[in-house]
Amino acid sequence: MIRYGPGRIMNVSCYVYYRVAPDRISEASMAARDTVERIRQCTGIIGRLMVKVDEPLLWMEVYEDIADPAVFLDAMHVCVEHSEIGRWLDGDRDRHTEIFRATPLWQEPMPGDVS
Repeated sequence: MIRYGPGRIMNVSCYVYYRVAPDRISEASMAARDTVERIRQCTGIIGRLMVKVDEPLLWMEVYEDIADPAVFLDAMHVCVEHSEIGRWLDGDRDRHTEIFRATPLWQEPMPGDVS
């Protein structure tokens, strides 16, 4: 759980990006949708699948309002292991995951703010 200030809990967002193989877009699309659905079934969090505007082989899954990122990431990794998305990725075949949290505009984020 992420805390911002005394007693305030801030949910986080998870961004997962990867490049799909150019000759496997159809298979990657089905596998990505399956992965997002598996994650929804495991966590209750509805993800969105996005494609970069000027780079159509670069895809991103977005998951928001995550209360406990460690629990979410563990569940996500299990779901990904049971999907076929890795088969249709290009290059290093890695899914890159980043976790972000919102910060109030009127206050700078404080070091050590994560618990």
